[in-house]
Amino acid sequence: MITRKRVLAAALTVAMSMGAVGGAVYAATEHYQDSTVRAGWNQWAEHWANSVSKDYEKVALTPGADETKMNFAWYSKNDGNATPQVAVADNPQMTNAKMFTGNSVPAVEGYNTNYVTVDGLKPNTNYYYVYYKNGQPAETANFLTKSFDHYKLLFVGDPQIGASKGQATSLGDTLENKSELNTAARNDAYSWENTLNVAMANNPDVSFILSAGDQINKNVNGR
Repeated sequence: MITRKRVLAAALTVAMSMGAVGGAVYAATEHYQDSTVRAGWNQWAEHWANSVSKDYEKVALTPGADETKMNFAWYSKNDGNATPQVAVADNPQMTNAKMFTGNSVPAVEGYNTNYVTVDGLKPNTNYYYVYYKNGQPAETANFLTKSFDHYKLLFVGDPQIGASKGQATSLGDTLENKSELNTAARNDAYSWENTLNVAMANNPDVSFILSAGDQINKNVNGR
């Protein structure tokens, strides 16, 4: 299964170039790519500043223990209002939606991790879902299941979001990872998003994406 809605987060980068975009795999800073020279950069920078860099509560979908299951995971504020729930339906109006409840456990400072497993999924079906953040429903999104008899996966690795720290851009600034804006992650996430878009455009029939990591180049403790 592959989600139709990919999540943009500060954990994505360009340190890798896949076969669909050139055939070589790079994970070292020496292969840094300056995203500020690419088309659409201004719109991405605005989106990052207003939404992505400040939103730690985006949901991630991953395949479950078998083809009938999907795992959902997301942060919510550690204020006693965590709601580890996901509603799933086969229509965008969410008519007759089924509610699934999971668990919430402490995560990084100020946040809980919520995780829910949805089951009973059928092959080749478009599902709509709503996950709950701090008691409030997020916007309706969707994912499409593929065949349960055979599958095709897209294998990626070493995005290393944030690896461009210290590099100069065409705008005359030096990329950093100390501020809330985290310009190194912003730079790498933009190009990694483009890489995934190209890969998916060339492989529209994949069932899911498997990433070997490393997803980021800096953890919560700054190492």
